[in-house]
Amino acid sequence: MVSVLTTEMVGGLGEAERPFSPGNRRLSAGLLLSITIIGFESLGVSTALPTVSKALQGDSLYGWAFSAFLLGQLLGTVLAGTDADRHGPRRAALTSLVVFGSGLVVSAFAPTMLVVVIGRALAGLGAGAALMLNFAVIGTSYSEATRPKMIAASQGAWILPAMIGPAIAGPIAEHVSWRLVFGGLVPLLFVVAWLQVPVLANRAFGIDELAPPHAAAGERFWIASARERIIAAFSVTLGGAGLVIGFDQRILWRVMAFVLFGGILCAHSGRTLFPKGVVSSRQGLPSIVLAFAMLLGGFIGIEAFFPKALSDVRGLSAFVGGVFLSTGTVFWSVGAWLQGKRTELWIRPTVRTLSALVFFLGVVIAGVGVVSGAPLPLALAGWLLAGLGMGTTFNAITEAMYRSTPPERIGAATSATQLGGSLVAAVATGTNGAISNAADRAGWTPRSGAWSVLAFEICVVAFVVFAVSRVRVLGE
Repeated sequence: MVSVLTTEMVGGLGEAERPFSPGNRRLSAGLLLSITIIGFESLGVSTALPTVSKALQGDSLYGWAFSAFLLGQLLGTVLAGTDADRHGPRRAALTSLVVFGSGLVVSAFAPTMLVVVIGRALAGLGAGAALMLNFAVIGTSYSEATRPKMIAASQGAWILPAMIGPAIAGPIAEHVSWRLVFGGLVPLLFVVAWLQVPVLANRAFGIDELAPPHAAAGERFWIASARERIIAAFSVTLGGAGLVIGFDQRILWRVMAFVLFGGILCAHSGRTLFPKGVVSSRQGLPSIVLAFAMLLGGFIGIEAFFPKALSDVRGLSAFVGGVFLSTGTVFWSVGAWLQGKRTELWIRPTVRTLSALVFFLGVVIAGVGVVSGAPLPLALAGWLLAGLGMGTTFNAITEAMYRSTPPERIGAATSATQLGGSLVAAVATGTNGAISNAADRAGWTPRSGAWSVLAFEICVVAFVVFAVSRVRVLGE
């Protein structure tokens, strides 16, 4: 990946004292607006999808509407970084906005659920590219003192879509047209392009072509060419799709065949896309990649579960499901703000693990509360707690990545963490759908099916705590 610097920054990175100082103002505004739009798309679509699947009779593809977006993110993350290496981040940023907008348009005019899934894949491709570039900008274009503030601001950019996105998307989907949930965001992408694209560097830095110390050991993650990364990106995307398809098969040999196929592709391409030692949680970046992947994947998986469970089990409207999701996202931003105020406290290993435990406890309270029929405020309080734990943990892990990675390696590190999160999230949401479909075929009640999905998600989130506890930053 490249070091993404703005042409308007004069005199070096150290001069950027605040995210909105004169040299960074336009870039920061563009970054935060792009994150806000992606947040609206994510939360709004999550709220509207139960309505969409019913309108298009596509319940069997409900899980794929999430997985396709996340698999698209996998591919977009690598393609954007590779293109930026060759041609500079300006072109990659513009392309990501065009692809993201195209996906929204395709879903808005979709005649079937399958076309919605295709549109979601395109939107994910663009969103993955945009988010990767945004994280690289934050890691390389702001001073060390300013960076935690910008990380917190980027998480705070989710507050507005969290507060009003689902509340708007639910009624629009139910009483006007679910198509507006997709298409209504497209005009704002032109504003993002006007703010962000002109101030990005229009040249390839090629920093990642320099051989780091790791290259001596022949580690493919550090020395792979652009061509090898692109091939590996397509391979891991295909492998992730194979895993999701396999989990939803009815015949055992088909399950084994698809899972074996997907697992082999992911393992082979993973040697190029991830640093060595992720599975064993080796000290430094590998342990951070594992923790980030499990944390993001666990959150997205359980987040995708709630709207459908509230609709199927409790018979509640999309509006209520949207408000429920909003509380978690708002308190994610609160947690991010807390972490930004006391960075030195929250990055301590023990505090990181306690934050992950808070996230786990909140998920259990919220999930059991929703499915058991307990008073909804109890479930809401649990999801609020989960969001708070997610915000502090997510930002602590992100800051740990920045602190343990040399500036010229931030692009590669960002790519690995984003890829890991998207892969785990895609498999988790796909497995949710497979479990739900299997429960429907077996004639189970919606509540029984929801209990099965929740049990799987609790296992995933429990592993999140383990992965976070294993993070070992160099120098700690």
